[in-house]
Amino acid sequence: MTPRSPKQAPSPGTQRLRALAVPGFIALGSLAVFLAVTEFPATDEKTNLKGLLSEARAASRAKRDEEALRLLEQIPDDGSSVAVRARQLAGDLLLSRFKRLTAAEQQFRRAVAQEENSLHANDRLAYLMHLGTRGWELASFELSVIQQGKPTLGRLKTLAMSPNLNTNAAFISECAQVDPRDPAVLLGQATMAVFAAEYPQAEEFLTRAAEIDPHPPIVEFRLGEVMLLRNASDAEFREWQRNLPAHAQDFPGIWLVLGLSAEQQNRSDVAIRCFWEALRRDPNLGQANYRLGQLLIGLNRPETAEPFLDRSRKLTDYINIIEMLGASDMQKSRRIEIGFKAAELTENLGLLFEACGWFGLILQFDPANSRARQGFARLHPGLSTLERVRTQPGAN
Repeated sequence: MTPRSPKQAPSPGTQRLRALAVPGFIALGSLAVFLAVTEFPATDEKTNLKGLLSEARAASRAKRDEEALRLLEQIPDDGSSVAVRARQLAGDLLLSRFKRLTAAEQQFRRAVAQEENSLHANDRLAYLMHLGTRGWELASFELSVIQQGKPTLGRLKTLAMSPNLNTNAAFISECAQVDPRDPAVLLGQATMAVFAAEYPQAEEFLTRAAEIDPHPPIVEFRLGEVMLLRNASDAEFREWQRNLPAHAQDFPGIWLVLGLSAEQQNRSDVAIRCFWEALRRDPNLGQANYRLGQLLIGLNRPETAEPFLDRSRKLTDYINIIEMLGASDMQKSRRIEIGFKAAELTENLGLLFEACGWFGLILQFDPANSRARQGFARLHPGLSTLERVRTQPGAN
């Protein structure tokens, strides 16, 4: 006898139909009709999933947030628009209502995995990376938003400052009240402590984050950074270096810290190699460019040093331009003039997404500006063919 194949589980919509139908059919005594319903094949799944999303939205509006999350988790990650919206709504609830940063990040990453250019999910992931001061990770998300025509001065400033971001202290403090073991919260708290020069407390937060989630190299980088700031002993620093996980070697910040440490120990040859490794991974580290240039000058190699010193100067000029644009009383014409300087400088540095973003930002101030239109039209079509990184490989 051929074994019977296992019966598929009923769809969520069929389950709800049964729950509604059973009392009525029993009252009518119609066993045949009831059995027909219980054996009813799965209805249109797309309709059922849309219904689940609608129910979740209604629950969210009524502040029944736990119920909304349960409904949303019933929607599978099948790549549909419904699935993407479900992940986005779940992420928004976890971020704004529950203040659970890591859980929210997981939802938004699931959305991006299904729809790479999801404006909503990329925007939220960029914000979450900013909260955790994970500057190297936020670039791809910010660049996606800029590519989709949504540049802002804040976004461009965040990218320019990405290796040295601060966090939203008030919001991080709120999140810490909800889940003090959340690694993203601990990273934010560590940054707050560093900016307050409370280095032992920063180290405590980072150690706890590493114990909970040992994988992100940003935690090891921040630990090394704090050790430099508090003038840790050579023995302590060697212990930190000895315990670095293998994947940390791909992280530019780790090489920056190693270079600064080697320079403090007057090991110039080691420092040069470490700064070079850092810049090979991220050429926009102003400190690494400057220190490498100075070390090469010290070896009487000015021609070799000049490209690094030149890039250091340009990166400093770029940050100064952004700070100037933050002035609220600046005239529109002056703002546009400085915006063109930023566009020219970023294009020269190989920051093509950001250069295009500056042209787009100028068009927000002056939609009829032909120069900005030409710059945007020249750069924007090619962005879709580029890797979503700040500096394109040919410009490093």
